[in-house]
Amino acid sequence: SSSNNDIFSSATLISFEAGNLSGLCKKMQQFVEELGPENKYKPFIDLANSLSIQHSENHSSPLNIQNLKENEICDLFLKSFEEWPAEKLFPVIDVARLIISHSNFKKAILSNESFLKTILKLCKKYSNVGSVCMMVFRFLTNLLCYENWNDSNLTLQEIIEFVCFPILNETSSSTTKGFYSSISGILLNISIKSSENIFNDKNISNQFLKTCLTVIRKNDLNANKNLWIAMGIFLRKILENGKILNVEENIVSEIKKEILINPQDESLSLVINEFRLLMK
Repeated sequence: SSSNNDIFSSATLISFEAGNLSGLCKKMQQFVEELGPENKYKPFIDLANSLSIQHSENHSSPLNIQNLKENEICDLFLKSFEEWPAEKLFPVIDVARLIISHSNFKKAILSNESFLKTILKLCKKYSNVGSVCMMVFRFLTNLLCYENWNDSNLTLQEIIEFVCFPILNETSSSTTKGFYSSISGILLNISIKSSENIFNDKNISNQFLKTCLTVIRKNDLNANKNLWIAMGIFLRKILENGKILNVEENIVSEIKKEILINPQDESLSLVINEFRLLMK
């Protein structure tokens, strides 16, 4: 019941390419040095420094690194996910988020079965650590931007299950704008990439919509706009695939309650008006 030129049809994938690279380098250096004078994680400092020089200039070119090969760096990441305390993991995952856009690391990471599975599982392992979840959300958001992301061993069902876990189980107490923008980013990209096999899975579809609603109620304006768009794209695809009966009735009624609101922000109001048309 809406045109092909509407907000949902024209939505595009988003990515998190920016970052405080000098701050990231300092944190990485601090955390690596705290492990002791001689430790295997020293290459992380070189990697962060290389990013600070190259990433802002061209974040798709091969990233120049010395001494270690790409697959050895991936193995080092895996060891850090196991050995580092949760509160110190965020710069490691942030570096992973940035290096995956560089062609040499994109290939190495997509072909490393353990890497992607392990980083995804951090959402459950550290679901109560907002900084870890936020960085994993951003990493996955960037991953889904690549046409060949499904050359990896991850499925969208898996990504939805792990991403939604800390939200639906309310284990993460993070209320920062960065956290909300990160969850809205990954949910938007999932909705754009989703296809029929997702809508055939009743449990996964409902998890996705419940997560959107849960975060929308946190009332973060910028996140909410992307979340409404994500939910609109997802619901439209469900309708087009004839799978609306897979959506729990209470979720439909909760969505109908939410679209009665009239936000002050004009851009959000436009999105919700589009949603009202969809729900007729």
